[in-house]
Amino acid sequence: MATTVTAGSGLALQGTPVLAATEEEPAAPAVARVRKTLIFGAAWSDDVPVFADAARRLALRVQQVLGDDFRIIQTSEAGSKPDMTFGCQPIGIASAFLEGLPGSYALSPMQHQAWLSIGGGQLLWDDLAAQHGWKPLLAGHTGPQPGLWTTFDLQETSSLAGKRLFVSGSLGRRLVHQLGAEFAEAPPPELANQLTTDQLAAIEWGNPVAALMLGLPDAATHFYRGGIYREGVALALNVRLPVWESLSPSAQAAIEGLAAEQMNLALSESMIHGRLAAQSIEATPSIMVTDLPARLSTEIDRVTDQLINEIALSFPEARRIRDSYLNFRRMLGSEPDARALT
Repeated sequence: MATTVTAGSGLALQGTPVLAATEEEPAAPAVARVRKTLIFGAAWSDDVPVFADAARRLALRVQQVLGDDFRIIQTSEAGSKPDMTFGCQPIGIASAFLEGLPGSYALSPMQHQAWLSIGGGQLLWDDLAAQHGWKPLLAGHTGPQPGLWTTFDLQETSSLAGKRLFVSGSLGRRLVHQLGAEFAEAPPPELANQLTTDQLAAIEWGNPVAALMLGLPDAATHFYRGGIYREGVALALNVRLPVWESLSPSAQAAIEGLAAEQMNLALSESMIHGRLAAQSIEATPSIMVTDLPARLSTEIDRVTDQLINEIALSFPEARRIRDSYLNFRRMLGSEPDARALT
């Protein structure tokens, strides 16, 4: 009895013909891959040191984890409508707690990361951002000790009266006004020139590394350690909620992972590069380097306490965030200077 074996069965008997298909099946028509374009908006133009580099690095990593199904286009144009933003806070004044507070109300970068990840902060952040159509992720940090650069001797809070100050951070404008000064701002590459030409009298922006690269030591006469936002400012990667919800769970997890990766890299950079930059500033003979006056630090705490309570009273969603933030500080044993609250 003859045995018939079809091709591909894995059986072949010697001397037995193998019956195979003599006609090839027509190939399936090629389907062109449709790539979805996502606009990645950065808060800084390409000529801003440190932070523009961080934005480019983050955009590249997003492209890598999303793969060829997506095309990431980075822009810093103010009029663009990005699908993702980095370094911007598009969710209102309540975001002040999520980026960190001034004075002794601040959490260190690692404490801030812990509050968000295990202290309940991320859940509150998600709720707040969802009201504005975003999914937020902690993806960077300016680092601690930005310092305050001035062209005058800052002895008392009254020394600020009428001076033009630029302080970054969501509370920067309000805080400057409460301290009796005038808030003004300029693109980062123009900050040194604004100090030199007396268009600005004091600047707190970025971190010491960026300040060195912008030439602030050549423009200022005084540098006050710590500064107003003494622990720096957290930087968020915000993804539009419809875009986030369209991603697969694995893609969402990958983006969460790369955001955490970029945060850890920022902390490492600020620890090493920030220390070297601080040493360079201390060694600059033309700069008077000293601590922020104690009375001004106390006044910053008093104004910060007033502002965060005003925000919590004005915006119900901010009240829960304030309470969570302050409770986490108490759990750590950190309290604002009591003198500021009297």
